Amino acid sequence: MQEDEFQAVVLCQALGSTTRYRILKLLAARRMRPGQLASTLGKSKTVISVHLAKLRAAGLVRFKREATGLLYWLKPTGLKTVLGRLEAFAASLKQRA
Repeated sequence: MQEDEFQAVVLCQALGSTTRYRILKLLAARRMRPGQLASTLGKSKTVISVHLAKLRAAGLVRFKREATGLLYWLKPTGLKTVLGRLEAFAASLKQRA
């Protein structure tokens, strides 16, 4: 498997979770802290931290430590566009059915 194919598989695996997908959508709108994500998604901070670790491993999010905790945002600048196109593609599949 070529490196670009491998990275595409890693991306698909990262997007294969509803919670991770929703985290990415929220981070596409603004930078957020794990506690904010947990509150918005109705999940525990522990669950959010596990998902954020997987998104970091896939190279999809970045973070920095601040005095008040960690702050996360999307790493690839084009990811917001990819998410929008993915949803448009999913909608087009419904129309074809």
